[in-house]
Amino acid sequence: MNTFIKRILPIAILALLFSGCQKTEFMPPAEGEKIPYNTGVNKDLNAVLSESPSKIFYAAWQRSTIADALKTGMQYTVLAPSDAAMQGAGYTAAAISNMAVNDVDSLVAFYTISNKVTKADLLLRNSNFEGMSLHTRADLSVQDGVSVPNTPYHYRHYLGIDNDKLMINGLISGDANSGAEATNGYVFQIDRMIAIPTRGFMGVLEADARFSMFVEVQRRADEEHNKVYNALYMENYGFEPGDDYNRKYYPNILNLVPGQVVSFQMLFAPTNDAFKAAGFNSVEEVLEWNKRATPMIFDWNIGSTTDAGFPSDTVLNYHWEFGRENQPYTNQGKAPGGRPTTFYANDLRDDLLGNYLINYYPGYVNYHMPYTFSKNGSGQVQMQVKGSTAAPATILETINTLTGPIHVVDRLLIPKDFKMK
Repeated sequence: MNTFIKRILPIAILALLFSGCQKTEFMPPAEGEKIPYNTGVNKDLNAVLSESPSKIFYAAWQRSTIADALKTGMQYTVLAPSDAAMQGAGYTAAAISNMAVNDVDSLVAFYTISNKVTKADLLLRNSNFEGMSLHTRADLSVQDGVSVPNTPYHYRHYLGIDNDKLMINGLISGDANSGAEATNGYVFQIDRMIAIPTRGFMGVLEADARFSMFVEVQRRADEEHNKVYNALYMENYGFEPGDDYNRKYYPNILNLVPGQVVSFQMLFAPTNDAFKAAGFNSVEEVLEWNKRATPMIFDWNIGSTTDAGFPSDTVLNYHWEFGRENQPYTNQGKAPGGRPTTFYANDLRDDLLGNYLINYYPGYVNYHMPYTFSKNGSGQVQMQVKGSTAAPATILETINTLTGPIHVVDRLLIPKDFKMK
């Protein structure tokens, strides 16, 4: 009995206590169904578009093969034009129903960005968001970093928000509050069509008579330079090497040909009136002004000609290339290490770009944004070369191209302390 009390009884009591602590005996029976976790977003892009006011665009969406292609788990942003915008561009419901599927695909792909960006995302940014659309151009490619030199060309949209207005490529395009989130993306309602660019910089400039002096001055200046360049080589080496490879003829460099690798950037194109405001009424007057340049000579210390340029080069370099070509040569070229320079009008602000690095390369002097920006009483962007006392140039409009924006300016960008006459 003593043995039972000392050994067996305690074990039996513990067993009873343990069995009494099992939760299964005290769990109440289940009632109702399990409540799912709900984030508040439970419709996909197709459902969101079907409920949007953009009925004609949704009809195009339904006819295209894009919707099926989006069933991949990826996220997208759709810029859905209003019915009024679609009809104004000729895209009626009847037109959509009669379009070839490939054409409908191109239309829908152009307005679909290959990642998700919401109003909240845009509000967190101080600059435009570069969205890459699903619409491609087969005859062009782009430089995508150093390790990926040639990737397919995709049309771009640059998105931002200004006072609750959705900005696309620097233009007010809709109410930012119209955005609706989907499980696989986001939809912005827009009230204008976005023009699909078909030309590069030079194609646009040559087709617009307002820029005839800008184009012709540079072409003629290159001709004059190359005449002297070849004459000096003939005199010293007995042959003519052709065009000076150190002198960039920007209209050719920035023109587009099939198979070309595109580098996105921007330029500030002066109108003919901009030349007249600076005192030049013709191309011939500019070429006469160029005669004041320091003559090019052959330097036997370097075995080549001196790095000479015309006064028009000094000024117009600020329109094509941020004045980079006015910098001294290095063994890495001029101002090596170019950085992204595609900015639309709503990004042309000192708080964003005042100290922006245009070029950076280890061991070389950093090259910062050479302009200062402001706005006039009408809200138009104005700009000057930093330190210049010349009248500021006003951006009259922005023309979108395959290579980036052309900002049309009404005055020449004159450098600091540069004597025009």
